[in-house]
Amino acid sequence: MLPASAQPYFDVAGASGWNMPQNLNGDRIAETEGYFFVSLPFDISKKHKIIVSPFYETRLLETEARKSVTLKSTTLPVAWLYQPTKDSSLSFLAFAAFRSNSTDFRFNGDVFQVAGAVMVNYRVTPTLTLKTGVYLSKEFYGDFFMYLVGIDWKINSRMNLFGLVNNNLRFEYRFSEKLHGGFAFKSINNSYRSVEDGGYYKISDNHLCTYADISLGKKLIWNIEAGHTIFRYIKGRNGADFPHISRDGFIFKTGIAYRMRFKNAFMGN
Repeated sequence: MLPASAQPYFDVAGASGWNMPQNLNGDRIAETEGYFFVSLPFDISKKHKIIVSPFYETRLLETEARKSVTLKSTTLPVAWLYQPTKDSSLSFLAFAAFRSNSTDFRFNGDVFQVAGAVMVNYRVTPTLTLKTGVYLSKEFYGDFFMYLVGIDWKINSRMNLFGLVNNNLRFEYRFSEKLHGGFAFKSINNSYRSVEDGGYYKISDNHLCTYADISLGKKLIWNIEAGHTIFRYIKGRNGADFPHISRDGFIFKTGIAYRMRFKNAFMGN
């Protein structure tokens, strides 16, 4: 279904959320996020695959004085995967995302952004694939550019390391068929239009967590995580009115996903 990779699973749909309590961060500002997604893969041919992955995200920030702002994102990412031959060591990915980011759920006005990425995947061994590429996003404060470096590595029958080192990386250990766990790193860089005053909010955050994935059925997974933010800040610009956030704190996450786990290092073989 997907090109050669050591990534151990593919999430078809899910919902998740995380919370940072007011009393566990220096800014005393609570943050609550909800996330809903679906990923639909299509086999165009033996060489070409398309994955459409729409998602909706909402993020609530609230001070001790009950002042609050809600940041919302509706995004349509589309990825094209190309592998020249079944046995080829090289595969390629092109990605585009179209989104509405603002303090309101809307599809008019200056709330739209476009992002894209290109990546090359090189299969070193049947259990190790290395990745590199570039990502570019049109944010409300200007262009955001990032080099991408990634790995999909089936270390042994119990351990996997996979994802993008500077964006979304996971180490997974299989305790049993129904319990997987490990460590996860996630980097967040977004901006949201403030529709009331024309300004915007800029978010830069990094999450380092330990997690557990618990099987509730053949393909239904319950995820729980706990961790801490690193170099977190949220700033209002050009009139966006909310206190500046610059201190880290503890975060707690949970979610559920419909997951297709692959038996070997090659997805779809």
